[in-house]
Amino acid sequence: MQHFRTSLRAKIIAAFVILSTALSGGLSVFNYVNLKDQLFSDMRRKLSNMAFLGAQTIDKAVFAKLVAKMRKEEIAPAESIKVEDTADYRKIYDQLNTIRESYPEMIRYAYTFVKAQDPNKALYVVDSLVLYSRQRAAKGLTSEEISHFNGSWEIKPYPAAIEAITTNRVTIERDFSFDKETQRYLLTGYAPIVDDRNAVLGYLGLDISDKDADRLLSESVRNSLYVTVAIVLLSLLISVYIGRVLTGTIVSLDNIVTRFAENDFSVRAKVSSKDEVGRLGYSLNQMATLIEESRVRLNALLAAYGRFVPQDYIKLLGKSDIVELKLGDYSQKQMTVLFTDIRGFTSLSEKMSPYENFAFINSFLKRMGPIVRNNHGIIDKYIGDAIMALFSDQPESALKTAIEMFVEMQDYNLHRKEQSFEPIDMGVGIHMGNIMVGTVGESERMDGTVIGDSVNLASRLEGLTKTYGAHILISEATFRLIPNRSKYQSRFLDRVIVKGKSEPVPIWEILDGKNDERTELKFIHRARFEEAVHLFHAGDTTTAFRIFQELSVLNAADTTTLLYIERCQMRLQGKKVQGVDEEYKLKV
Repeated sequence: MQHFRTSLRAKIIAAFVILSTALSGGLSVFNYVNLKDQLFSDMRRKLSNMAFLGAQTIDKAVFAKLVAKMRKEEIAPAESIKVEDTADYRKIYDQLNTIRESYPEMIRYAYTFVKAQDPNKALYVVDSLVLYSRQRAAKGLTSEEISHFNGSWEIKPYPAAIEAITTNRVTIERDFSFDKETQRYLLTGYAPIVDDRNAVLGYLGLDISDKDADRLLSESVRNSLYVTVAIVLLSLLISVYIGRVLTGTIVSLDNIVTRFAENDFSVRAKVSSKDEVGRLGYSLNQMATLIEESRVRLNALLAAYGRFVPQDYIKLLGKSDIVELKLGDYSQKQMTVLFTDIRGFTSLSEKMSPYENFAFINSFLKRMGPIVRNNHGIIDKYIGDAIMALFSDQPESALKTAIEMFVEMQDYNLHRKEQSFEPIDMGVGIHMGNIMVGTVGESERMDGTVIGDSVNLASRLEGLTKTYGAHILISEATFRLIPNRSKYQSRFLDRVIVKGKSEPVPIWEILDGKNDERTELKFIHRARFEEAVHLFHAGDTTTAFRIFQELSVLNAADTTTLLYIERCQMRLQGKKVQGVDEEYKLKV
């Protein structure tokens, strides 16, 4: 009888060991295959991005000069070396090595080339190893085969290179191919190098080695092996105890473990004994409790991080969550920038205690923040009492946000009046253009930021609202992108030369959002006002001056009209007008 019980226990142990080994082995194989596919897909995507971004960093003017020196056929080595010793060649050479050094663990070779007369051939321009290999050769050291200036390259075995030359688009080879010259398996990507007129000057080629893929796959195999061994050893221990319990108890615990595998940690084992099975059930319950608490804590942390770095901002950088963000990540986007700022906040804050200052700012931002999000905007940052928000390439969402902000501000001022506080006012500037979104800082402290001329211009427009007595200013280039502009109350305001600009920027004033007599009069007399503005900028200062004087009688509170009267007087006295005939000297 004892022999029977021992044999049964051995069978149970053997069954569990075989099962766990098969499962872990299958999982290891699955992980290996999945990782291999994922790694290759990631490499192709990264290579595409590196090739595209690398092509942007090449100095187009210098590269064009080198291409101009090339011949349609391969030239003698002595002539190639003369070109390779020039400063122009050195500059492109350094830029290629900068691209290599940006991803040293991946990029093996970087080079540029142009198409030859023979469709199956190309001609090298600059290779990132030429000067280094020449230095080694001069010292009598061995070096890799290099591609000299104007050297011929047989591209028939490289379909992606032919496709890049044919389509002028970023192309990637379908798989690693063995390179006889380097004795390595390489994956190659190509990107066109274009000038400011979008004309193709040549092509950038980047080769990455398969060594990183092999290393990662080796680690995966090794880790899978460790997991397999650990599972087998654990199964031996567990099987000894499981062999002592009834089949029904085994099934019960197996069902619970299955629920855990389905990410359901709310289920608990019914512990009815104090033997090994009972302790196992108790341990499972403890594990489920710890995992559930950790998951709740993790979700709370992610929600907290989202308040500091919005998920939409993370998506702008092509990431899925905050964990993926790295220092130096960036993305170039066409976006609309909106700046707001409370008028006279400095003098207002001097009348309040620090606590009252923070309470006021948070009360204000609590009303304005949801308006930005409801219009699909992203709050980039709060700058004290100011807001900087980003919108996709639809500027109308930014304009709607600005108008709704002023409607909300009127309700807010009624609330402040009930609390015996003085009302507030603000200005908004809107402009759309190319911006750079990215992360800056250092390894221990990073922050997201947005840079670009479009950001600066939006900020300048917000500052100009004080000069013109306006509440919303939008650049004409941005306003024209709104499909149905006639549904908004607006008037052409000025052609202003803001600080840092040499050419005038046409700007419009948006009158929606504020319901007061001054704004209503602005809209009523907008046609006459715009006529005077155009006459002023056309040089007919005398006629413009007369019309502005008439308008000042009709709407004495219009700051812009009074500003133009002052400008007309300066013009008639032979003086230059700041912001019109010359840029603003003061920061706005």
